[in-house]
Amino acid sequence: MKKSILSYLFLLCGIAVISTGCIKADTTITFDNKDNMKVETTVLFPQELMKYADSNADTSKDDLTKDIDTEANGIKIETTVQNVDSKDGVGTRKIEICKNISKAKFSKISMLIPQNSNGSILSVKNYVFFKKYIFRGQLEQPEKTKTKTSDSKVNPNDLISSKLRVQVPKQAIDVKSNTNVKDADNTNIYVWKIDYSKENPINFEFCLINWWATGGSVVGLLLLVVCIILSRKGKLGFAKCFQNLKISLNSKTTAKQEKQKSPAKIIGISLIILVGLGTAIFFSLPTICNTLVDNSIKNVYVGETEKAMKMIEIANLLNTNKDNDISKEIFAKGLSELEKNDSTTAKAFFDLVAKTKSENSQKYSQELSDKAVSALNANQLAKSKNLIEAAAKFDLKTAQKTHADFAKKNLALFTAKKYNEALTVCDILLTLKPENHENWFRKSLVLMNLNRNKEAVEAFTKTINLKNDYAIAYLDRGYIYQTKLADYDKALYDFNQVIRYSPDKKQIALARISIAEIYTKKRDYRKAMDNAWLAKELYELLGNYEKADECYRYFDYVAELECNRPNGYCYY
Repeated sequence: MKKSILSYLFLLCGIAVISTGCIKADTTITFDNKDNMKVETTVLFPQELMKYADSNADTSKDDLTKDIDTEANGIKIETTVQNVDSKDGVGTRKIEICKNISKAKFSKISMLIPQNSNGSILSVKNYVFFKKYIFRGQLEQPEKTKTKTSDSKVNPNDLISSKLRVQVPKQAIDVKSNTNVKDADNTNIYVWKIDYSKENPINFEFCLINWWATGGSVVGLLLLVVCIILSRKGKLGFAKCFQNLKISLNSKTTAKQEKQKSPAKIIGISLIILVGLGTAIFFSLPTICNTLVDNSIKNVYVGETEKAMKMIEIANLLNTNKDNDISKEIFAKGLSELEKNDSTTAKAFFDLVAKTKSENSQKYSQELSDKAVSALNANQLAKSKNLIEAAAKFDLKTAQKTHADFAKKNLALFTAKKYNEALTVCDILLTLKPENHENWFRKSLVLMNLNRNKEAVEAFTKTINLKNDYAIAYLDRGYIYQTKLADYDKALYDFNQVIRYSPDKKQIALARISIAEIYTKKRDYRKAMDNAWLAKELYELLGNYEKADECYRYFDYVAELECNRPNGYCYY
């Protein structure tokens, strides 16, 4: 690589003052348990900066992504380069895949070179039972950056922002690194922030067990032990082993031989086999668990959620390592799908997480709740609803801390007469506190204003079942029965309950005049007059003489109806 990304620092210093963004040069290195490595290097220039670039110059084709090595110590590297044009900027992404890295020698990986110029940035030591991967690198030519910085008085970190992310396999053991920063969603990813003004040592190492060698050794050991047991006087001789084995299986063996040898042999061999199998299974459990988790994720994407659930249940039983939380990767997938507004797939992933023995339930709930409030503030109500439903599933008490935020939003939407949006928030409130009578009352009012009267009655009924002396709910339900559904008997019952429970004279006055109207329809004019008169007196006590006059005029109207009926009673 003849040029490095740092060369752009010097070319762009002249326009740094008018540029509002900075170059992003990020690298992600991923190892797997099959001796392969994938390197993704992305270089993005900010959209604002590109406005000042030469239109004839292809500045997106940075040397970092175009000058590529096709081989590393004779090992072929599969390389592709993609153009990137996104909200984060314009540039390119180079993807390099190297197989059999234990046989390769890397003189450079992305912008990094070995710490000592004669060595390799990545080395792999092969042992009998495991492989040890050692990464020792540093930023290429940082001293040049220092010199230019002092001349131009430009901080290179203001122009270039870089991160190195290294993901080790889940099966990796004895991981050591010189960074304590880990990815929030995946603890197997280690993160370094590159500082162009000083040395940047990047050191880490990890080991992977060689399961083939381990399994072969266990089998070989078992065979040796069997040979020793079957050999006479404990002497090892393969010819005698097979001969004795043949004799032990011969049906003509004497009773004395069977008595002396068979039980001991069978018990000994059985114990050794059980111990060997138990040891092999114990050490392979993490691999089995991770494989089950990966397959369950794949099954969710193809719609086989039941199969995925069974796999997670098995993985949960086999996961004996408390430090190995199999829920983290699944939770991250669920969040990712929610960001894509795929609530169905996200729900499937969260259902899987709920099946695990994760101790991060409160953490998950808090993260989802925070995102739900952010979505609420951005008026993304459907997304907020999905987030709260997931948060409540993990830890309801943690999710309930957001109740006040949603109650405030519901009031604002209801006041603005945005009833459909308010209804979505009502459903969120009921997810948080399903037995809260006020939440059901909020939903009742919204449904009533949407003219969804039968649903409103059901919601009012739920409110009253939770609080049977909630007078305002009786009043509003009675109003629907009276004016929308023409069910006067039920309306009369509700208005009488208002008179029974309400301490508010205004509510009682409204109930009285409504009762008067119902009795008028029933042609029971005397009861109508009585209630109209009581309503008038209540309004007079409240100082609302306009309403009192209306009630008095209604009293006169009903009195006239009573007087004009056959055998009616006239008050005049």
